[in-house]
Amino acid sequence: SVRETFFADVDGTCISDNYWLGTRRPCLTFGIRGAAYFAVEVRGGEKDLHSGSHGGAVHEPLTDLIELMSTLVDSSGKILIPGMYDEVAELTTEERRKYEVCDFDIEAYANDGVGGMPLLFN
Repeated sequence: SVRETFFADVDGTCISDNYWLGTRRPCLTFGIRGAAYFAVEVRGGEKDLHSGSHGGAVHEPLTDLIELMSTLVDSSGKILIPGMYDEVAELTTEERRKYEVCDFDIEAYANDGVGGMPLLFN
């Protein structure tokens, strides 16, 4: 049987349940970006201070957190964390060619895929 011959040395499988680039052709995924989830707890001083009375006089933890987070990514989506791209390989000429001829309609994606939201890149 196939299980006893072709899959004889297989210990496990990985299924990539991924999107197609369009509706006409299936997609073979070579890589995908990961997802990471984090929880952040913000704490301030021991006393609860009303911003109407004390705002601007002391640090406000949530405001400080928002300022910090705004430094992590620029307006075009580029991650600004030092060293973030050090281990990211440049696209090869072959990879660039594959992207140039892939069956992907950027206008359909912008209109249907993300509901008309503006894209970061042209």
